[in-house]
Amino acid sequence: MSEGKRPDRKQETMKEQEQRHHPGGTARDGYHRSQVGGASDLLRGLGWKGFLVLIVVLFVLYAVYALFLR
Repeated sequence: MSEGKRPDRKQETMKEQEQRHHPGGTARDGYHRSQVGGASDLLRGLGWKGFLVLIVVLFVLYAVYALFLR
């Protein structure tokens, strides 16, 4: 795949265009996203292996909660 056609690169290009056209709105969105975090940014940063580890950890924590704390 060429560099311009990769989905992640296309999404980044769209974000850059949005920032150029609406700087105030993207600043507000960035502020709110920094307060609560963005799930898509988390998943993109972790990759599929990191996301799998996150799911396993959450499952283990739930199992410990269900077994010992109920």
